[in-house]
Amino acid sequence: MTRRIGAGTGAISRMSAHVPPRPEPHPEPPPSPLPIPQPHPLPEPPKPPPLPTTPIARAAGSQSRVARRSPRTRRLLRVAALPELHSFGIAVVLKGAVEATPPDIVLLRAEWPERALLRAQLLEEGYDVVATDAWPIPRQYLRSGMKPRLLIVDLQGLPEPREVLEEVGGVMPRERVLVITALGTMTADEVVRLGFRVAKRPISVGDIVRAATEVLGRATST
Repeated sequence: MTRRIGAGTGAISRMSAHVPPRPEPHPEPPPSPLPIPQPHPLPEPPKPPPLPTTPIARAAGSQSRVARRSPRTRRLLRVAALPELHSFGIAVVLKGAVEATPPDIVLLRAEWPERALLRAQLLEEGYDVVATDAWPIPRQYLRSGMKPRLLIVDLQGLPEPREVLEEVGGVMPRERVLVITALGTMTADEVVRLGFRVAKRPISVGDIVRAATEVLGRATST
């Protein structure tokens, strides 16, 4: 039995000697890296429009608060840079720059919150009001013959108030001008000596509206 096992073992050994070796597996290639997406170039920002070159365009485009002004005021800005505007006839030729009917009240006041509040209250009373913070706009109304029924001039924050009142007195009936005094500008006595109606500070919006209504009532009765 031992020889048979040995013979069998040798046969197994001889058979295993003829077994071909297993081929070694080929290594898999490394995965290719994913492509990195390249950012698209940003479009160039649009170029700003060219600056206005004509006097009318500069007058209309240089105002930073045009959007908050009334259509009447925006149209008037087109002629704000025309010092030769002396009559309403010239203004009508300029593509309807101003309207044929003057407003009831032109309000000149530098501070925006107070100006907006006073204008809103006057509108509630039924008046047609043009409010502005710059003297050239009322100046063009007066020079073109568009005299309002009442001009309200607030001296608070107004540069060169005396020169403004002197110019107003040359083109506007002084009894139709209501001047609101301010500390450090002109006294009430100085304004009265110039022939204007005066409202002294401290004063509320309601007091100004009542004073304006009184002046307009007198102007209507006369």
